[in-house]
Amino acid sequence: MNLHIYVIMLKPLKFVIRMIIIESFESDKKDLMSQFPEQINDIKTLGPKWISWLSSRFGSNKSRDEVHPFEDSLSTVLAFSKKDAAIAQKYNSSEQWRQAVDEKFPPQKRKWKIPSDASTMTVDDMETLLAMSQRKKQNVDVRATSNVEQDRIGKIGPWNLWMPTTRENSCEIAGYDPATMEPHTTWCTARTSGSNLFYNYVSKPNVILFYIIRENAQNANDRLSIGFVNKKPYLAGENGGLTVNGENNGLTEENLRQILGSSYESIMSKLSSVASSMSGQHPAAKKIDEAAQSFQAFQSMMNGLSKEEADDLKMYIVNKNLSDEVATQLAQDKNSFIRLSIARNYNTSTSVLAQLAQDAEFQIRANVAKHSNTSPIILARLAQDKETTVRAYTALNVMASLELLTLLAQDEDASVRECVAKNLNTSTELLVRLARDKNTLVRENVANHPNTSADTLFQLAKDSDIIVRKRVVKNPNISANTFLLLAKDRNSNIRSSVALEPNTPAEILTLLAKDKVARVKKYVSMNHNTPKNILHQLMQDADFEVRKYAEENLKLRQQIEFIQKYK
Repeated sequence: MNLHIYVIMLKPLKFVIRMIIIESFESDKKDLMSQFPEQINDIKTLGPKWISWLSSRFGSNKSRDEVHPFEDSLSTVLAFSKKDAAIAQKYNSSEQWRQAVDEKFPPQKRKWKIPSDASTMTVDDMETLLAMSQRKKQNVDVRATSNVEQDRIGKIGPWNLWMPTTRENSCEIAGYDPATMEPHTTWCTARTSGSNLFYNYVSKPNVILFYIIRENAQNANDRLSIGFVNKKPYLAGENGGLTVNGENNGLTEENLRQILGSSYESIMSKLSSVASSMSGQHPAAKKIDEAAQSFQAFQSMMNGLSKEEADDLKMYIVNKNLSDEVATQLAQDKNSFIRLSIARNYNTSTSVLAQLAQDAEFQIRANVAKHSNTSPIILARLAQDKETTVRAYTALNVMASLELLTLLAQDEDASVRECVAKNLNTSTELLVRLARDKNTLVRENVANHPNTSADTLFQLAKDSDIIVRKRVVKNPNISANTFLLLAKDRNSNIRSSVALEPNTPAEILTLLAKDKVARVKKYVSMNHNTPKNILHQLMQDADFEVRKYAEENLKLRQQIEFIQKYK
């Protein structure tokens, strides 16, 4: 083939391939965004290889299971994607670094070749590499171990069974060299330096972590981590995860049977029994509660974690009943999502909310604005906020005074006035004013409000918007005159709504039984307030459905009357 012709043909082929890749990437990204809407902004920042990695594990057409929740995996991917190139470069240029990585991940056992090969990496691989790349190392204070023996849950054959309850105990049980402080395993939950992820794992709901250690352990198969998820052993067989040997190689049921031998059945039965008794929460999760209440405990738990891993752990703490000292600290966190979570926590105190009311992020101020513990003084300030969302959330606050709601009812932005019309504290008098609002959604909310008077509802029944009039039908304050007005509405949908409404008076239903539209009469025949004589008339109607529902309505009433008579 002529080279020139070949080149000409190759260009469109490359274009087609490129378009296929782009389309696949966009499709995977949209799929993940639809499944995890709260993480849309983070997903948008990721390139093709990371989207492909997440899609293979969490997408609609996922090819493998992942023990880590999506939020945790995404957090790790976000952190690793920023450093993978630097880590790979260091691996290629530094012999010392390469030896350290190869020691942790023997080339003959791992699936990836270089530390930037995302497609075959596990979450644990990324977390370990991130921890190794941290410039500043902090040791876990293993001297702080408190009564390790209390974590022993049994001994079967040569195997000691443990359920570690603290990070320090986890390191002690898994084992380390006292001289070098190097751990005997590659478990991220038993690291004596860098980022120890023990609390990150055990704080997750329905995750129970056990260690099985052989007496006089010498090799990787003498130290086992067994993870239970939803009271069942998680035996994925993948590298990393919850059920692994000392080198973090995943274990299947067959592997475990071979390693544990005749003790297998007894050990798994014991672990299953303990896991079932935990009620979905690891005992170590109590440390999270302690960290939420004690600033000292909080600082201790954060010690040794990288920023990403500390953020991950904080996300489990922020929803607890926090002490003011811990809440104040978290309210100053650089991570805006942490601060947002504090603003959303219903236990957050008035003083901490006052601090967050000055946050640069308007979403955080907005959540302070709708918090029930926010003081009237702070609400008054937020009612003047430059951001519409903040003022709108202030208008929704159940603690907002009538004076403040009256002020917000004059806001130039319709969304704020809409929220005033939703607030249960909004007075009948203020609703009269809002019923004349030029914005349809404001009037809809007034029509739906339990404080709206019968007179105001009568006026709204004449509204040009059909949804406003439909809302009037459903309002419990509606009068007979308003029902009559709506029963004569020009739109059959409104008349149908009146016919179907359980509170519609019998005389109005009698009127609607003569409607020209079959659907209206059908709903009359279904209404339990429709007089019997009208139902008998409807049983003679030309429309089959009208006759059918009228007959069924009559039969049901007869059954009810029979039961009541012979009760």
